[in-house]
This record gives sequence, structure tokens and C-alpha cells, in this order.
Amino acid sequence: MGTRPGAAGALVLVDPAPVAPPPELLDTVAGVIEGLKGPAYRDVAKEFLAAPFFFLESDDKEVRSFVVDVMTSAPQRVMWSCMEGIGAFAQRAADVHVDLPALDI
Repeated sequence: MGTRPGAAGALVLVDPAPVAPPPELLDTVAGVIEGLKGPAYRDVAKEFLAAPFFFLESDDKEVRSFVVDVMTSAPQRVMWSCMEGIGAFAQRAADVHVDLPALDI
């Protein structure tokens, strides 16, 4: 920290996309993006959100249902363009090494 005044000394990430996404998530994202561009995009989104990446078994079922309903109410173009951005970030993040302390909340 003392060698580069003004540079970040640590990172705090609040609800980020996975910084080190599991390979199975990266493999899934491309298919999800294509599915979100089709007529059954809401069903594709709900199926994707049912994956074990997003919720724990112990999560409140009513809260989980509310979150899924809100997330799948977005316009179609918003859903697929956001997923494209998340997918692009995740691909780049997998190749980046950050030598700072980080807190992922």
C-alpha cells in the first residue's frame, strides 16, 4: 500500500457476479443467453434461477419466489443483454489475478 499512494489497498464486493465462477456456470451461461432471446425467455430465466448457484435450500420459499418473480419480470432485451454482460465479465474475471485483500458480501 505504501508503494502506490492513492491505489486501492483492498476490495469490497457487494453482491457481485461470481468473481471466480464455477466452470459449470460458465458453460451454462451461453445457452441461457440464447434461450433468453427466444419466445420462452421467462421460462428459461426461471429454470436458470432454479439452479443451485442462486439460492440455498434453507432460503425462505416466499422470499425466493418473490425474488424470482421480480427478476423474471424484466423486459426480454434487458434479461439477455444483462446476461451477456455478466457472461463477458465472468469470462474475463476467470483470467485476472488481483493481489489485494478482498471481501465478497
